[in-house]
Amino acid sequence: MTFSSLPVECVCSIINELEDDRSTLYKCLFVNRFWCKTVAPLLWKQPFEQNFEGINKIRTEIVIQSYIISFNEDEQRLLIPFNVRFSSEFKRPLFDYAIFLRFYDIDQIKNAVERWIKFSQEPEKKKVAEQENNNMKRIERILRGDYGITRAMTKMIMRLCKNLRTLRLYPSEVNQGFPFYQMFVNANPGLTRLRALHVRFLNHPDYDQDAFELFQHLPKLCTNLVELDIHFNGYQPNGSIYVDTLTNLIKNQKNLEILGLFNSGKISPKLFSALKSQKDNLINLMLFCLDFDFIIMEEYFDFTNLQELHIKWCSKMTLQHAKYLINSRFHINALLLVENNISSEVISWILAKAGDHLKYLVFDHITEEIIKTLVKKCPNLNSLSITVSKDNYQLIFPWLTQTNLNQLIFNISEELDTVNDGNLLYYNTRKPDASKVISHLAFNLPNSLKYLRINCRFNSESLKDLLINSMNYYLKILIIEPFDEFNSDHLNTLADYFVEYFEENKLKILGIPSLFTKNEVMFKDVILYMLIEQHVSVFDSDEL
Repeated sequence: MTFSSLPVECVCSIINELEDDRSTLYKCLFVNRFWCKTVAPLLWKQPFEQNFEGINKIRTEIVIQSYIISFNEDEQRLLIPFNVRFSSEFKRPLFDYAIFLRFYDIDQIKNAVERWIKFSQEPEKKKVAEQENNNMKRIERILRGDYGITRAMTKMIMRLCKNLRTLRLYPSEVNQGFPFYQMFVNANPGLTRLRALHVRFLNHPDYDQDAFELFQHLPKLCTNLVELDIHFNGYQPNGSIYVDTLTNLIKNQKNLEILGLFNSGKISPKLFSALKSQKDNLINLMLFCLDFDFIIMEEYFDFTNLQELHIKWCSKMTLQHAKYLINSRFHINALLLVENNISSEVISWILAKAGDHLKYLVFDHITEEIIKTLVKKCPNLNSLSITVSKDNYQLIFPWLTQTNLNQLIFNISEELDTVNDGNLLYYNTRKPDASKVISHLAFNLPNSLKYLRINCRFNSESLKDLLINSMNYYLKILIIEPFDEFNSDHLNTLADYFVEYFEENKLKILGIPSLFTKNEVMFKDVILYMLIEQHVSVFDSDEL
Protein backbone atom coordinates (compact mmCIF):
# COMPACT_ATOMS: atom_id res chain seq x y z
CA MET A 1 0.00 0.00 0.00
CA THR A 2 1.29 3.51 -0.89
CA PHE A 3 -0.23 6.99 -0.68
CA SER A 4 -3.40 6.85 -2.78
CA SER A 5 -2.47 10.01 -4.69
CA LEU A 6 0.92 8.70 -5.82
CA PRO A 7 1.67 5.75 -8.10
CA VAL A 8 4.10 3.10 -6.89
CA GLU A 9 6.80 4.26 -9.31
CA CYS A 10 6.76 7.78 -7.86
CA VAL A 11 7.06 6.55 -4.27
CA CYS A 12 9.98 4.30 -5.22
CA SER A 13 11.67 7.18 -7.03
CA ILE A 14 11.30 9.45 -3.98
CA ILE A 15 12.67 6.81 -1.62
CA ASN A 16 15.63 6.12 -3.92
CA GLU A 17 16.57 9.80 -3.73
CA LEU A 18 17.03 9.31 0.04
CA GLU A 19 19.44 6.37 -0.27
CA ASP A 20 22.27 8.21 1.54
CA ASP A 21 20.07 9.63 4.31
CA ARG A 22 19.89 6.71 6.74
CA SER A 23 18.11 8.65 9.46
CA THR A 24 15.14 9.38 7.20
CA LEU A 25 15.16 5.89 5.70
CA TYR A 26 14.91 4.28 9.14
CA LYS A 27 11.74 6.29 9.79
CA CYS A 28 10.31 5.20 6.44
CA LEU A 29 10.60 1.54 7.53
CA PHE A 30 7.60 1.97 9.81
CA VAL A 31 5.13 3.58 7.39
CA ASN A 32 3.70 0.32 6.06
CA ARG A 33 4.71 -3.03 4.58
CA PHE A 34 5.31 -1.65 1.08
CA TRP A 35 7.60 1.12 2.36
CA CYS A 36 9.48 -1.36 4.53
CA LYS A 37 10.14 -3.71 1.59
CA THR A 38 11.26 -0.76 -0.54
CA VAL A 39 13.52 0.84 2.06
CA ALA A 40 15.25 -2.27 3.48
CA PRO A 41 17.39 -2.97 0.37
CA LEU A 42 18.71 0.62 0.46
CA LEU A 43 19.60 0.48 4.14
CA TRP A 44 21.35 -2.86 3.85
CA LYS A 45 23.18 -2.51 0.53
CA GLN A 46 26.38 -1.37 2.32
CA PRO A 47 25.80 -1.95 6.06
CA PHE A 48 29.46 -2.38 7.06
CA GLU A 49 30.54 1.10 6.04
CA GLN A 50 32.29 2.62 9.06
CA ASN A 51 30.49 5.91 9.56
CA PHE A 52 30.27 6.95 13.20
CA GLU A 53 29.48 10.62 12.77
CA GLY A 54 26.25 12.56 12.66
CA ILE A 55 22.83 11.29 11.68
CA ASN A 56 24.18 8.44 9.54
CA LYS A 57 25.93 6.67 12.42
CA ILE A 58 26.07 2.88 11.97
CA ARG A 59 26.35 0.25 14.70
CA THR A 60 28.06 -2.40 12.61
CA GLU A 61 28.27 -4.87 15.51
CA ILE A 62 24.45 -5.03 15.43
CA VAL A 63 24.63 -5.72 11.70
CA ILE A 64 26.90 -8.70 12.41
CA GLN A 65 24.39 -10.06 14.93
CA SER A 66 21.58 -9.79 12.36
CA TYR A 67 23.68 -11.66 9.81
CA ILE A 68 24.74 -14.41 12.22
CA ILE A 69 21.13 -15.19 13.15
CA SER A 70 20.58 -16.09 9.47
CA PHE A 71 23.41 -18.66 9.41
CA ASN A 72 22.42 -22.13 8.24
CA GLU A 73 23.77 -25.29 9.88
CA ASP A 74 26.91 -25.44 7.72
CA GLU A 75 27.82 -21.86 8.59
CA GLN A 76 27.11 -22.40 12.27
CA ARG A 77 29.45 -25.39 12.28
CA LEU A 78 32.28 -23.15 11.07
CA LEU A 79 31.96 -21.24 14.35
CA ILE A 80 32.18 -24.24 16.70
CA PRO A 81 36.00 -24.07 17.11
CA PHE A 82 35.73 -20.43 18.21
CA ASN A 83 33.13 -20.87 21.01
CA VAL A 84 30.71 -18.40 19.43
CA ARG A 85 27.39 -18.40 21.25
CA PHE A 86 24.06 -17.60 19.59
CA SER A 87 22.14 -15.30 21.89
CA SER A 88 18.54 -16.29 22.62
CA GLU A 89 17.68 -12.61 23.03
CA PHE A 90 17.62 -12.11 19.26
CA LYS A 91 14.77 -13.39 17.11
CA ARG A 92 15.18 -14.30 13.46
CA PRO A 93 14.92 -11.04 11.46
CA LEU A 94 12.16 -10.20 9.03
CA PHE A 95 14.58 -10.37 6.08
CA ASP A 96 17.72 -12.31 5.23
CA TYR A 97 19.63 -9.06 5.04
CA ALA A 98 22.58 -10.52 3.13
CA ILE A 99 20.28 -10.69 0.09
CA PHE A 100 20.49 -6.90 -0.17
CA LEU A 101 24.28 -6.60 0.06
CA ARG A 102 25.82 -4.85 -2.94
CA PHE A 103 29.25 -3.91 -1.55
CA TYR A 104 31.61 -6.53 -0.06
CA ASP A 105 34.71 -5.13 1.66
CA ILE A 106 36.79 -7.74 3.50
CA ASP A 107 38.34 -5.15 5.83
CA GLN A 108 35.02 -3.54 6.76
CA ILE A 109 33.51 -6.93 7.59
CA LYS A 110 36.54 -7.99 9.64
CA ASN A 111 36.45 -4.73 11.64
CA ALA A 112 32.72 -5.15 12.26
CA VAL A 113 33.33 -8.71 13.50
CA GLU A 114 36.00 -7.44 15.89
CA ARG A 115 33.55 -4.92 17.37
CA TRP A 116 30.83 -7.56 17.62
CA ILE A 117 33.18 -9.83 19.55
CA LYS A 118 34.12 -6.92 21.80
CA PHE A 119 30.53 -5.97 22.65
CA SER A 120 28.83 -9.37 22.55
CA GLN A 121 31.45 -11.74 23.87
CA GLU A 122 33.20 -9.52 26.40
CA PRO A 123 32.34 -11.56 29.53
CA GLU A 124 33.47 -14.79 27.84
CA LYS A 125 36.67 -13.21 26.60
CA LYS A 126 37.53 -11.95 30.10
CA LYS A 127 36.92 -15.39 31.58
CA VAL A 128 39.17 -17.07 29.01
CA ALA A 129 41.81 -14.36 29.36
CA GLU A 130 42.11 -15.08 33.08
CA GLN A 131 42.87 -18.71 32.24
CA GLU A 132 45.45 -17.86 29.60
CA ASN A 133 48.61 -16.51 31.16
CA ASN A 134 50.38 -16.42 27.84
CA ASN A 135 49.30 -13.11 26.28
CA MET A 136 50.38 -14.14 22.77
CA LYS A 137 48.20 -17.23 23.01
CA ARG A 138 45.20 -15.08 23.90
CA ILE A 139 45.84 -12.69 21.01
CA GLU A 140 46.17 -15.62 18.60
CA ARG A 141 42.83 -17.06 19.80
CA ILE A 142 41.04 -13.74 19.30
CA LEU A 143 42.53 -13.31 15.82
CA ARG A 144 41.49 -16.84 14.85
CA GLY A 145 37.99 -16.07 16.11
CA ASP A 146 37.78 -12.97 13.93
CA TYR A 147 39.00 -14.97 10.95
CA GLY A 148 36.55 -17.84 11.57
CA ILE A 149 33.51 -15.59 11.90
CA THR A 150 34.54 -13.58 8.84
CA ARG A 151 34.88 -16.84 6.93
CA ALA A 152 31.39 -17.97 7.96
CA MET A 153 30.01 -14.52 7.13
CA THR A 154 31.49 -14.71 3.65
CA LYS A 155 30.02 -18.16 3.07
CA MET A 156 26.56 -16.94 4.09
CA ILE A 157 26.83 -13.76 2.00
CA MET A 158 27.81 -15.66 -1.13
CA ARG A 159 24.98 -18.16 -0.54
CA LEU A 160 22.27 -15.52 -0.21
CA CYS A 161 23.49 -12.46 -2.07
CA LYS A 162 21.99 -12.03 -5.53
CA ASN A 163 22.94 -8.41 -6.13
CA LEU A 164 26.66 -8.13 -5.36
CA ARG A 165 28.02 -5.29 -7.48
CA THR A 166 31.31 -4.29 -5.81
CA LEU A 167 34.04 -6.54 -4.38
CA ARG A 168 36.80 -4.82 -2.44
CA LEU A 169 39.64 -7.04 -1.24
CA TYR A 170 41.96 -4.59 0.52
CA PRO A 171 43.07 -6.46 3.66
CA SER A 172 44.88 -4.12 6.04
CA GLU A 173 47.00 -6.87 7.60
CA VAL A 174 49.47 -9.12 5.82
CA ASN A 175 48.62 -12.09 8.05
CA GLN A 176 44.90 -11.67 7.48
CA GLY A 177 45.06 -13.91 4.45
CA PHE A 178 43.05 -13.88 1.28
CA PRO A 179 39.37 -14.60 1.88
CA PHE A 180 38.47 -18.16 0.91
CA TYR A 181 38.50 -18.11 -2.88
CA GLN A 182 36.33 -21.27 -3.20
CA MET A 183 33.40 -19.49 -1.54
CA PHE A 184 33.49 -16.86 -4.28
CA VAL A 185 34.08 -19.30 -7.13
CA ASN A 186 31.40 -21.86 -6.20
CA ALA A 187 28.60 -19.39 -5.40
CA ASN A 188 25.67 -18.80 -7.74
CA PRO A 189 25.28 -16.12 -9.07
CA GLY A 190 28.35 -15.23 -7.02
CA LEU A 191 30.60 -12.78 -8.84
CA THR A 192 28.96 -13.03 -12.26
CA ARG A 193 27.02 -9.76 -11.74
CA LEU A 194 30.00 -7.85 -10.38
CA ARG A 195 30.48 -4.34 -11.76
CA ALA A 196 33.47 -3.11 -9.70
CA LEU A 197 36.53 -5.00 -8.46
CA HIS A 198 39.20 -3.46 -6.20
CA VAL A 199 42.11 -5.71 -5.21
CA ARG A 200 45.27 -5.12 -3.21
CA PHE A 201 47.97 -7.76 -3.56
CA LEU A 202 50.17 -8.23 -0.51
CA ASN A 203 53.69 -9.61 -0.42
CA HIS A 204 52.80 -12.68 1.66
CA PRO A 205 53.03 -16.36 0.58
CA ASP A 206 49.60 -17.48 1.84
CA TYR A 207 47.87 -14.41 0.49
CA ASP A 208 49.60 -14.72 -2.89
CA GLN A 209 48.59 -18.35 -3.32
CA ASP A 210 44.92 -17.83 -2.43
CA ALA A 211 44.76 -14.67 -4.51
CA PHE A 212 46.20 -16.51 -7.48
CA GLU A 213 43.62 -19.31 -7.11
CA LEU A 214 40.77 -16.79 -7.19
CA PHE A 215 42.22 -14.79 -10.06
CA GLN A 216 42.53 -17.86 -12.23
CA HIS A 217 38.72 -18.01 -12.26
CA LEU A 218 37.95 -14.29 -12.53
CA PRO A 219 38.43 -13.85 -16.31
CA LYS A 220 35.54 -16.28 -16.88
CA LEU A 221 33.42 -15.30 -13.87
CA CYS A 222 33.58 -11.53 -14.29
CA THR A 223 33.06 -10.25 -17.80
CA ASN A 224 30.85 -7.24 -17.07
CA LEU A 225 33.17 -5.14 -14.92
CA VAL A 226 32.78 -1.40 -15.33
CA GLU A 227 35.52 -0.55 -12.82
CA LEU A 228 38.79 -2.39 -12.05
CA ASP A 229 41.44 -1.25 -9.58
CA ILE A 230 44.67 -3.27 -9.23
CA HIS A 231 46.92 -2.28 -6.33
CA PHE A 232 50.28 -3.88 -5.60
CA ASN A 233 51.74 -3.12 -2.19
CA GLY A 234 55.44 -2.44 -2.76
CA TYR A 235 57.85 -4.70 -4.61
CA GLN A 236 56.18 -7.92 -5.73
CA PRO A 237 58.54 -10.88 -6.15
CA ASN A 238 55.55 -13.01 -7.17
CA GLY A 239 53.87 -10.32 -9.24
CA SER A 240 54.70 -12.06 -12.50
CA ILE A 241 52.38 -14.99 -11.68
CA TYR A 242 49.43 -12.65 -12.15
CA VAL A 243 50.46 -11.26 -15.52
CA ASP A 244 48.55 -13.63 -17.80
CA THR A 245 45.51 -13.78 -15.52
CA LEU A 246 45.21 -10.02 -15.07
CA THR A 247 45.82 -9.46 -18.76
CA ASN A 248 43.00 -11.88 -19.61
CA LEU A 249 40.77 -10.25 -17.00
CA ILE A 250 41.17 -6.87 -18.68
CA LYS A 251 40.73 -8.28 -22.19
CA ASN A 252 37.58 -10.25 -21.29
CA GLN A 253 35.61 -7.22 -20.13
CA LYS A 254 32.79 -6.12 -22.40
CA ASN A 255 32.68 -2.49 -21.26
CA LEU A 256 35.47 -1.55 -18.84
CA GLU A 257 35.11 2.20 -18.23
CA ILE A 258 37.40 2.84 -15.22
CA LEU A 259 40.83 1.28 -14.71
CA GLY A 260 43.38 1.99 -11.98
CA LEU A 261 46.93 0.60 -11.88
CA PHE A 262 48.77 1.25 -8.60
CA ASN A 263 52.43 0.36 -8.06
CA SER A 264 52.26 -2.49 -10.57
CA GLY A 265 56.03 -2.39 -11.12
CA LYS A 266 57.54 -4.85 -13.56
CA ILE A 267 54.22 -6.38 -14.59
CA SER A 268 53.03 -3.08 -16.07
CA PRO A 269 54.25 -3.67 -19.66
CA LYS A 270 51.90 -6.60 -20.30
CA LEU A 271 49.05 -4.93 -18.43
CA PHE A 272 49.52 -1.87 -20.62
CA SER A 273 49.36 -4.03 -23.73
CA ALA A 274 45.95 -5.26 -22.55
CA LEU A 275 44.61 -1.69 -22.42
CA LYS A 276 44.31 -1.68 -26.20
CA SER A 277 41.42 -4.14 -25.90
CA GLN A 278 39.48 -1.44 -24.01
CA LYS A 279 40.46 1.54 -26.15
CA ASP A 280 36.85 2.24 -27.15
CA ASN A 281 35.44 1.71 -23.63
CA LEU A 282 37.79 3.38 -21.14
CA ILE A 283 36.51 6.68 -19.78
CA ASN A 284 38.80 7.07 -16.76
CA LEU A 285 42.42 5.82 -16.56
CA MET A 286 44.34 6.15 -13.26
CA LEU A 287 48.10 5.54 -13.13
CA PHE A 288 49.47 5.74 -9.59
CA CYS A 289 53.01 5.14 -8.33
CA LEU A 290 54.37 3.73 -11.60
CA ASP A 291 58.02 3.70 -12.57
CA PHE A 292 57.94 4.12 -16.35
CA ASP A 293 61.49 2.79 -16.57
CA PHE A 294 59.86 -0.66 -16.50
CA ILE A 295 57.28 0.19 -19.15
CA ILE A 296 58.09 -0.26 -22.81
CA MET A 297 55.40 0.94 -25.21
CA GLU A 298 55.55 -0.09 -28.83
CA GLU A 299 52.15 0.99 -30.17
CA TYR A 300 49.66 3.83 -29.90
CA PHE A 301 46.64 3.22 -27.71
CA ASP A 302 44.15 5.33 -29.67
CA PHE A 303 41.67 5.80 -26.81
CA THR A 304 38.48 7.08 -28.40
CA ASN A 305 36.32 7.85 -25.33
CA LEU A 306 38.82 8.69 -22.57
CA GLN A 307 37.52 11.63 -20.53
CA GLU A 308 39.68 11.53 -17.38
CA LEU A 309 43.38 10.81 -16.88
CA HIS A 310 44.98 10.68 -13.42
CA ILE A 311 48.78 10.47 -13.10
CA LYS A 312 50.07 10.58 -9.51
CA TRP A 313 53.32 9.57 -7.78
CA CYS A 314 54.75 8.43 -11.11
CA SER A 315 58.33 8.80 -12.29
CA LYS A 316 60.49 8.68 -15.42
CA MET A 317 57.70 9.09 -17.95
CA THR A 318 59.39 10.15 -21.16
CA LEU A 319 57.99 12.11 -24.06
CA GLN A 320 57.86 8.86 -26.02
CA HIS A 321 55.70 7.27 -23.29
CA ALA A 322 53.36 10.25 -23.40
CA LYS A 323 53.07 10.13 -27.20
CA TYR A 324 52.11 6.45 -27.20
CA LEU A 325 49.63 6.95 -24.37
CA ILE A 326 48.13 10.22 -25.62
CA ASN A 327 47.29 10.39 -29.30
CA SER A 328 45.57 12.70 -31.75
CA ARG A 329 42.09 11.59 -30.65
CA PHE A 330 42.85 12.50 -27.04
CA HIS A 331 39.80 14.55 -25.98
CA ILE A 332 39.84 14.43 -22.19
CA ASN A 333 38.09 17.06 -20.09
CA ALA A 334 39.60 16.17 -16.66
CA LEU A 335 43.30 15.80 -15.88
CA LEU A 336 45.13 15.14 -12.59
CA LEU A 337 48.93 15.55 -12.51
CA VAL A 338 50.29 15.69 -8.94
CA GLU A 339 53.36 14.61 -6.97
CA ASN A 340 55.13 13.20 -10.02
CA ASN A 341 58.80 13.07 -10.91
CA ILE A 342 58.14 13.97 -14.54
CA SER A 343 59.79 16.71 -16.57
CA SER A 344 58.12 20.02 -17.44
CA GLU A 345 58.50 19.12 -21.12
CA VAL A 346 56.35 15.99 -20.74
CA ILE A 347 53.71 17.71 -18.59
CA SER A 348 53.50 20.63 -21.04
CA TRP A 349 53.06 18.20 -23.93
CA ILE A 350 50.21 16.40 -22.12
CA LEU A 351 48.48 19.72 -21.35
CA ALA A 352 48.88 20.83 -24.96
CA LYS A 353 47.30 17.61 -26.23
CA ALA A 354 44.36 18.06 -23.85
CA GLY A 355 44.02 21.58 -25.24
CA ASP A 356 40.70 23.35 -25.41
CA HIS A 357 38.80 20.19 -24.38
CA LEU A 358 40.23 20.47 -20.84
CA LYS A 359 37.68 21.69 -18.27
CA TYR A 360 39.00 20.32 -14.95
CA LEU A 361 42.66 20.38 -13.92
CA VAL A 362 44.47 19.30 -10.74
CA PHE A 363 48.23 19.95 -10.78
CA ASP A 364 51.21 21.09 -8.73
CA HIS A 365 54.10 21.38 -11.22
CA ILE A 366 54.56 25.15 -11.61
CA THR A 367 57.11 26.35 -14.18
CA GLU A 368 57.17 29.13 -16.76
CA GLU A 369 57.00 26.57 -19.56
CA ILE A 370 53.85 24.95 -18.14
CA ILE A 371 52.12 28.29 -17.48
CA LYS A 372 52.81 29.38 -21.07
CA THR A 373 51.26 26.13 -22.31
CA LEU A 374 48.15 26.69 -20.18
CA VAL A 375 47.78 30.24 -21.53
CA LYS A 376 48.08 29.17 -25.18
CA LYS A 377 46.46 25.74 -25.23
CA CYS A 378 43.88 25.46 -22.41
CA PRO A 379 41.49 28.42 -22.64
CA ASN A 380 38.35 26.60 -21.47
CA LEU A 381 39.29 25.59 -17.93
CA ASN A 382 36.28 25.73 -15.63
CA SER A 383 37.66 24.14 -12.45
CA LEU A 384 41.22 24.27 -11.11
CA SER A 385 42.88 22.73 -8.07
CA ILE A 386 46.43 24.00 -7.82
CA THR A 387 49.22 23.56 -5.29
CA VAL A 388 51.88 26.28 -5.26
CA SER A 389 54.86 27.06 -3.05
CA LYS A 390 55.92 30.37 -1.56
CA ASP A 391 58.68 30.43 -4.18
CA ASN A 392 56.65 29.96 -7.37
CA TYR A 393 53.17 31.32 -6.64
CA GLN A 394 53.74 34.61 -8.50
CA LEU A 395 54.14 32.71 -11.77
CA ILE A 396 50.45 31.80 -11.85
CA PHE A 397 48.80 35.20 -11.28
CA PRO A 398 49.16 36.74 -14.78
CA TRP A 399 47.57 33.57 -16.18
CA LEU A 400 44.98 33.14 -13.40
CA THR A 401 43.39 36.56 -13.94
CA GLN A 402 42.85 35.74 -17.65
CA THR A 403 40.97 32.49 -17.05
CA ASN A 404 37.22 31.96 -16.96
CA LEU A 405 37.28 29.75 -13.88
CA ASN A 406 34.12 29.12 -11.89
CA GLN A 407 35.87 27.04 -9.23
CA LEU A 408 39.33 27.35 -7.66
CA ILE A 409 40.91 25.18 -4.96
CA PHE A 410 44.09 26.92 -3.82
CA ASN A 411 46.68 24.93 -1.86
CA ILE A 412 50.11 25.84 -0.51
CA SER A 413 52.57 22.95 -0.37
CA GLU A 414 53.43 21.88 3.16
CA GLU A 415 56.81 22.65 4.68
CA LEU A 416 59.18 20.28 6.44
CA ASP A 417 59.31 21.11 10.13
CA THR A 418 61.98 19.86 12.56
CA VAL A 419 60.67 18.71 15.94
CA ASN A 420 62.96 18.09 18.92
CA ASP A 421 61.34 16.48 21.94
CA GLY A 422 64.60 16.41 23.91
CA ASN A 423 65.43 12.78 23.25
CA LEU A 424 64.59 12.41 19.59
CA LEU A 425 64.87 14.63 16.54
CA TYR A 426 62.29 13.98 13.85
CA TYR A 427 60.59 15.73 10.95
CA ASN A 428 57.00 16.69 10.43
CA THR A 429 55.06 18.62 7.81
CA ARG A 430 53.01 21.70 8.52
CA LYS A 431 51.00 24.25 6.61
CA PRO A 432 53.18 27.33 5.96
CA ASP A 433 52.13 30.86 6.83
CA ALA A 434 50.86 32.08 3.47
CA SER A 435 49.45 35.47 4.51
CA LYS A 436 51.43 37.31 1.84
CA VAL A 437 50.35 34.80 -0.82
CA ILE A 438 46.65 35.15 0.07
CA SER A 439 46.86 38.95 -0.05
CA HIS A 440 48.31 38.68 -3.56
CA LEU A 441 45.69 36.11 -4.53
CA ALA A 442 42.91 38.49 -3.44
CA PHE A 443 43.90 40.93 -6.22
CA ASN A 444 44.41 38.29 -8.93
CA LEU A 445 41.27 36.19 -8.99
CA PRO A 446 39.35 35.77 -12.26
CA ASN A 447 36.17 37.82 -12.56
CA SER A 448 34.11 34.71 -13.30
CA LEU A 449 35.00 32.93 -10.03
CA LYS A 450 32.06 31.65 -7.95
CA TYR A 451 33.71 29.06 -5.69
CA LEU A 452 36.98 29.46 -3.78
CA ARG A 453 38.52 26.95 -1.36
CA ILE A 454 41.76 27.84 0.45
CA ASN A 455 44.07 25.35 2.15
CA CYS A 456 46.87 27.14 4.04
CA ARG A 457 47.56 29.34 7.09
CA PHE A 458 47.01 33.09 6.85
CA ASN A 459 46.36 36.01 9.20
CA SER A 460 43.26 38.13 9.63
CA GLU A 461 44.66 41.01 7.54
CA SER A 462 44.98 38.70 4.54
CA LEU A 463 41.43 37.51 5.14
CA LYS A 464 40.27 41.14 5.11
CA ASP A 465 41.98 41.72 1.75
CA LEU A 466 40.30 38.62 0.37
CA LEU A 467 36.82 39.55 1.60
CA ILE A 468 36.89 43.15 0.39
CA ASN A 469 38.19 42.17 -3.05
CA SER A 470 35.61 39.38 -3.33
CA MET A 471 33.03 42.10 -3.93
CA ASN A 472 34.68 42.71 -7.32
CA TYR A 473 33.92 39.14 -8.41
CA TYR A 474 30.90 36.85 -8.60
CA LEU A 475 32.17 34.84 -5.63
CA LYS A 476 29.29 32.99 -3.94
CA ILE A 477 31.10 30.30 -1.93
CA LEU A 478 34.22 30.74 0.22
CA ILE A 479 35.66 27.79 2.16
CA ILE A 480 38.62 28.08 4.52
CA GLU A 481 40.23 24.75 5.38
CA PRO A 482 40.97 24.21 9.10
CA PHE A 483 44.25 25.41 10.57
CA ASP A 484 45.26 25.75 14.23
CA GLU A 485 45.84 29.50 14.12
CA PHE A 486 42.29 30.31 13.01
CA ASN A 487 41.07 32.41 15.96
CA SER A 488 39.01 35.31 17.25
CA ASP A 489 40.85 37.78 15.00
CA HIS A 490 39.63 35.92 11.91
CA LEU A 491 36.07 35.75 13.25
CA ASN A 492 36.15 39.45 14.10
CA THR A 493 37.32 40.27 10.57
CA LEU A 494 34.47 38.22 9.12
CA ALA A 495 31.88 39.84 11.39
CA ASP A 496 33.14 43.37 10.63
CA TYR A 497 33.03 42.68 6.90
CA PHE A 498 29.46 41.37 6.85
CA VAL A 499 28.19 44.22 9.05
CA GLU A 500 29.95 46.98 7.12
CA TYR A 501 29.45 45.63 3.61
CA PHE A 502 26.18 43.71 3.96
CA GLU A 503 24.68 45.48 0.92
CA GLU A 504 27.70 44.91 -1.34
CA ASN A 505 28.40 41.37 -0.13
CA LYS A 506 27.79 38.63 -2.69
CA LEU A 507 28.85 35.63 -0.60
CA LYS A 508 26.05 33.13 0.06
CA ILE A 509 27.93 30.23 1.68
CA LEU A 510 30.88 30.42 4.07
CA GLY A 511 32.87 27.43 5.31
CA ILE A 512 35.17 28.04 8.29
CA PRO A 513 37.01 25.83 10.80
CA SER A 514 34.73 24.55 13.55
CA LEU A 515 34.86 26.41 16.85
CA PHE A 516 34.08 23.28 18.78
CA THR A 517 37.19 21.28 17.92
CA LYS A 518 39.19 23.47 20.28
CA ASN A 519 39.68 22.61 23.93
CA GLU A 520 38.16 25.89 25.05
CA VAL A 521 35.49 27.88 23.21
CA MET A 522 35.38 31.59 24.04
CA PHE A 523 31.95 33.13 24.56
CA LYS A 524 33.03 36.08 22.40
CA ASP A 525 33.73 33.69 19.52
CA VAL A 526 30.23 32.24 19.77
CA ILE A 527 28.71 35.73 19.63
CA LEU A 528 30.81 36.60 16.56
CA TYR A 529 29.79 33.33 14.93
CA MET A 530 26.11 34.11 15.50
CA LEU A 531 26.58 37.59 14.08
CA ILE A 532 28.16 36.18 10.91
CA GLU A 533 25.28 33.70 10.56
CA GLN A 534 22.84 36.60 10.24
CA HIS A 535 24.39 37.53 6.89
CA VAL A 536 25.55 34.29 5.28
CA SER A 537 24.98 30.53 5.55
CA VAL A 538 27.85 29.23 7.71
CA PHE A 539 29.12 25.64 7.74
CA ASP A 540 32.07 23.77 9.20
CA SER A 541 34.56 23.62 6.35
CA ASP A 542 35.12 19.90 6.98
CA GLU A 543 31.49 19.29 6.00
CA LEU A 544 31.73 21.04 2.62
